[in-house]
Amino acid sequence: MSGVAGQFTLLRPLKPFMGREYPGVKGYLASYSSSDLAITCWLYFPPENFSGAPSGMHPLEMAAPEGGALVVGHGGVDGVPAHYDYALRRLARSGWTIAAPSYRGEYGSDGKVEFARGEVDDTIECWKKLVELEGVDEKKTWLLGSSHGAMNSLLALARDEGRGIPGAVAVSGVYDVGRWVEWMKKRAGDFITDPQFRQIDMMTVEEKAERSAINFAGDIKSDVILFHGGSDTLVPCEQSESMAEKFESGGKIHYRLFIEEGEDHEYIWGPDKPGAVRMWDEALRFIERN
Repeated sequence: MSGVAGQFTLLRPLKPFMGREYPGVKGYLASYSSSDLAITCWLYFPPENFSGAPSGMHPLEMAAPEGGALVVGHGGVDGVPAHYDYALRRLARSGWTIAAPSYRGEYGSDGKVEFARGEVDDTIECWKKLVELEGVDEKKTWLLGSSHGAMNSLLALARDEGRGIPGAVAVSGVYDVGRWVEWMKKRAGDFITDPQFRQIDMMTVEEKAERSAINFAGDIKSDVILFHGGSDTLVPCEQSESMAEKFESGGKIHYRLFIEEGEDHEYIWGPDKPGAVRMWDEALRFIERN
């Protein structure tokens, strides 16, 4: 199939992860333009004639605000992981319109991976195109990113082009790239031999600094809620704690920080785990309040 929704080109329907399909929710592999590059994304729509969220105790079944939408930034650099589909369909069933981009150089997108640089452009452009869709309210369209996606989300809020974005949910992000690289080297784990890590390690001090949201905390004017697993073995929770300290000392924005003890990296995508349930509850209520 092919079609068009606003400035998104619909390429084909998305197959539900492990067959977990929700009535009325439509998911598509789509693409959009960012800096003259074609970027692929997953695009989800609530059921037609949506009249209310399903009743249940899980926070993913909380009704979205009218016109609510999310740009979801994924971890890693290999496209949106397949298992994200489960939580994203549940959110769409509750009324959210969702776009989850696979940044440049990933999963059929044009360009090459830049690590929290051009990917920030891709995040902002996705937000701009999402808010043009019928029924989406730009004042209720947030960023929600984990790991690499959290980096891109906060850097997007700091840019002039991202000034209209009302806020972000950031999970397990690297916000000081230089300090993270040194932390990883001291741990001497297998990941330091990974080609992706070696590419980051070889960046100049300036290149690492421009990818570090902690250096731009004063430029962020939107609301932010930070989450991190207390047992994260890939990114230490001190990264989120240091980011929160910057927000606290600046005193310019409404922010919150949650460290979930016992949880590891990107724990939110196992959405029925107790720590993830608490995270989704706090995150969605924070969006609703703000």
